Amino acid sequence: LLLLLTILPGIGEEIAFRGVLLYGLHRRLRPAGVALAVGLVFGLFHTSLFRIFPTAYLGVILATVVMLTGSIFPAMLWHALNNAVGLAAGKYGWAIADLEPHLYLEAAAVLALCFWIIWRNRTPYPGLRPWRAGP
Repeated sequence: LLLLLTILPGIGEEIAFRGVLLYGLHRRLRPAGVALAVGLVFGLFHTSLFRIFPTAYLGVILATVVMLTGSIFPAMLWHALNNAVGLAAGKYGWAIADLEPHLYLEAAAVLALCFWIIWRNRTPYPGLRPWRAGP
């Protein structure tokens, strides 16, 4: 079950969305547009109405990780870990509504720290358009 619901989707979906789709858009759009487009398609792919926004948000994060690292492998790992946490939450009955409010702030701080580390050590995706328009 762990293999089918965490590892295989982490690999397969990343190849499809942050591999093929991101590669197809990276010369047509600026990075923010690429991340939003890939995230939106990723959210719509998961078809469940209540999951579109959070899944699209995850898709934007994963696309940004790929563009900042120049590699799909960190996104594969992050995707598989995200699915594993969801699987564990279902198995052990963890409800997001039961979390203490400070945990949301701590999670946001950890996410910000992760992106700061990635930004400081970035190796941009090859052939990516500039992050901003030139002068």
